[in-house]
Amino acid sequence: MFRCTAAGLRLFCVREPDKPSAQTAVLFRRFSKGRYMGELKQMKNKHAFTLIELLVVVLIIGILASVALPQYQKAVEKARMSEAISNVRAIVRAQQLYFLANGRYALINEMDQLSVEIPGSAVQTEGSRIQTHHFIYSSAGNLAGWLAIAYRRTGTETSINNTPYRIEIVETNPDRIRCAVIDAEVITAVQRKLCIQLNNTGSL
Repeated sequence: MFRCTAAGLRLFCVREPDKPSAQTAVLFRRFSKGRYMGELKQMKNKHAFTLIELLVVVLIIGILASVALPQYQKAVEKARMSEAISNVRAIVRAQQLYFLANGRYALINEMDQLSVEIPGSAVQTEGSRIQTHHFIYSSAGNLAGWLAIAYRRTGTETSINNTPYRIEIVETNPDRIRCAVIDAEVITAVQRKLCIQLNNTGSL
């Protein structure tokens, strides 16, 4: 279709775009609606997690954590206890050398006279006890007969009275490692089980 206008003696005609027929308009609306519904369906298929699905995931994680955490705690405490056993045996060997030279074992305030080095030892606390990050080592206790003792520390505690347990070797049986509970309120279930295992089998 053309639209013409007169300007003086000139006639200008411009072709106008044809209007779509009624049938074409209906087809266009149907096509647009179908495309929109298809996109809407795709959006609905990409839905987020439901609350039940999230609760199931949290439940599974909780079950796995309850199983894995005790095993992890046992492995960590077992490694630390093995370290203490090794150091206590080193102190006993130094005690035996001290006995050959002096005719007696070193007392609690004479540990600095023993030829022994404790890995990771930082400072010496009261009575010449050697302190590491996890244990406090002593050449003897308050009672006679102990050759070497390792007191398990809890955090930054430096006292031997509030420790959960101790690893010890006595003079009457220098080849046997023993574990004794000191504070029943502080010791954990994992530490108690390892102590019982050490006393019953002699190893971890």
